[in-house]
Amino acid sequence: MLVEYPRRFWDGIVAWRNYGRRRRWARIHRQYPHVTFGADAVAVGDCRFAEGVLIQAGTVVRDVAVGRFTYIGTDCRIRSCRIGAFCSIAPNVRIVLGRHPAENYVSTYPSFFSRANSVCIDFGIDTDFETHKPVTIGHDVWTGADAMIMDGVTVGNGAIVGAGAIVTKDVPPFAIALGVPAKVIRKRFPDNQIEFLERLAWWDKDLEWIRAHAPLFRDITRFREAVEKESGES
Repeated sequence: MLVEYPRRFWDGIVAWRNYGRRRRWARIHRQYPHVTFGADAVAVGDCRFAEGVLIQAGTVVRDVAVGRFTYIGTDCRIRSCRIGAFCSIAPNVRIVLGRHPAENYVSTYPSFFSRANSVCIDFGIDTDFETHKPVTIGHDVWTGADAMIMDGVTVGNGAIVGAGAIVTKDVPPFAIALGVPAKVIRKRFPDNQIEFLERLAWWDKDLEWIRAHAPLFRDITRFREAVEKESGES
């Protein structure tokens, strides 16, 4: 027989869960007072945040380092990842951890290469196969909604990862990667301009410098001319 619980029982369950959320949210705010967290956003494990970081509602980050003024959209799952400054992470982005051997090993089942990752049965076998590798996302990276980045991948500075892309290989700096699996379709700028931006590393400049040059960001040619003139390179 199905037992019908009174409404006050379910109201109590909801109230208890909401109380737990409020306590967790308050604890996170105390631990990271310089970070803005949306409703039900969670930071777990060894997390480090620079100034101005925004973690939007429903997102869970675990064991991450996030650079200044980066924002992470709603309902993301980001783990074991280093993210640079001034990054734009759209909603529902996933860092997918967990590797299985595809060559030489007879089976891809975890119990044959890692006791720590054995699921249903333990054969007592450990090998040197790396089951997890951290992800690195550079500075000024834009990651579109619903993108998935597989573990061990590095996304270079200034790169763009398209919405819904599944990134299985490294993305070069200032490249645009789209599709499943993601492929580089083109570079954002010519090589000489990319070299200039990498050398300049504007994302590391102090805020006064960035604020003063922000009006020039709409045109890389004018921006480069102004910066090189200031430094006497022209």
